[in-house]
Amino acid sequence: MIRRPRAPGKRTPGGRRAGGADRCRRRRILLTLSLVKMHGSLYAREHGFSMDFEAYVAGTLAGYAWPLGPRQRLWLIERGRGLGNLLVEEAVRFSRSSGYSSVVLWTVSSLATATALYRRAGFTLSERTTHDLWGAERTEERCDLSFSGAG
Repeated sequence: MIRRPRAPGKRTPGGRRAGGADRCRRRRILLTLSLVKMHGSLYAREHGFSMDFEAYVAGTLAGYAWPLGPRQRLWLIERGRGLGNLLVEEAVRFSRSSGYSSVVLWTVSSLATATALYRRAGFTLSERTTHDLWGAERTEERCDLSFSGAG
């Protein structure tokens, strides 16, 4: 059997071959775009968030299209599977073991299930701001968790 020679890898604009690292980066970018769309659609449908929310999510996730360092993680779960507690516990455990002195998160008060989960995990409300956000007046909440003796 005669096989056709394998075509050389595609070249990037800089002239480098699109190797494994470039393919992985492309996959991360495509995954990020998919997550932005899914998250935006879900929150538009369930909470009335505007398309501005997609831009906010895109900005937040943009850094994850690049390789993560040893002190960075991105956790994703399917909703409605009872995994929220485990996700928060793992994020807190990772943050503590990575030497962070605290964790800060932002949410909106209308996400009552998430807010209650954060409180049970030890986060305390440190700031509330009500303003026009994603197409409606919403109350943004900053929650903090400090690790005593960390740092």
